[in-house]
Amino acid sequence: MAEACNDLSGDGLVDLQDRLLHRGFVTPKRNVNQIMIQDNAFINRMIVFTWPFFAIFLLGQPWLSNWANNTWYDYTATYRVYKDDASVEGDYKRPGMCDTEAKYMHCTDGQNFTELALKYRGKAVGCGCGQGVLGEGLCPMTSYGY
Repeated sequence: MAEACNDLSGDGLVDLQDRLLHRGFVTPKRNVNQIMIQDNAFINRMIVFTWPFFAIFLLGQPWLSNWANNTWYDYTATYRVYKDDASVEGDYKRPGMCDTEAKYMHCTDGQNFTELALKYRGKAVGCGCGQGVLGEGLCPMTSYGY
């Protein structure tokens, strides 16, 4: 019975349009063309507004990677291992987020990676394949950069 009161269009369906129309939320005077123009203008404004932020984010990746890896290269979580009888076997830690020895890392721009790692991390380690935040960022590792 309450649904019949909310069926403003008389089509037997109670939908959001029926609930909002003539209640001050949606004006029935807008036509389809006007809505399409406003939608397109909104999308274009959002693209123009967000594009500089996205570009800054992308261009900042080498610096973000370098900072994050230098800050958290030795971070590790404690992993609790349980036995079959549900008692605790022990707590274990991994060597860190980046644990590749610096002697295996090579800078393509001629810098000495071991010296860079010691200078910025205090330890001669690098972030190998799949390690670190966004890969290694101390120096370029490939011919095309970072």
